[in-house]
Order: sequence, then structure tokens, then C-alpha cells
Amino acid sequence: MTSLNCSDYTVSMAMSGLATILARPAAICVLAIGFAALAGVALAGWVDQGPGIFMALVETGMAWCF
Repeated sequence: MTSLNCSDYTVSMAMSGLATILARPAAICVLAIGFAALAGVALAGWVDQGPGIFMALVETGMAWCF
């Protein structure tokens, strides 16, 4: 049998607690970066295709909605 040293247990619990504490902010950061990337791609597409979209709306008479 191996004996458990109290100080080793405390250190492993502290690291486990630290990992748990850092997991949620890390996940939030990853989600925020993903959302920012998706929003950037959508904005770039809108800027690139915006005039064509607006002209299509003008031709169909829906431009007044915007």
C-alpha cells in the first residue's frame, strides 16, 4: 500500500480547484472569440455584398423598410 502524504493531497486539490476556477472563464473567452470571428465574417460579407443587396431591395420596392 502507498501512504498518502497530506501535503501532496492539498497540492493536488489546489490544482484541481484552480483548473475548475479557470475552466469557465476560458470557455467564455473561446466562445467570445468564436462569436467575434463569426460576426467579423458576416460584416465582411455584408460590406462586400451590401450595394448588391440594397439594389435588389430597391428593384423590388422593399428599400423603404430599411
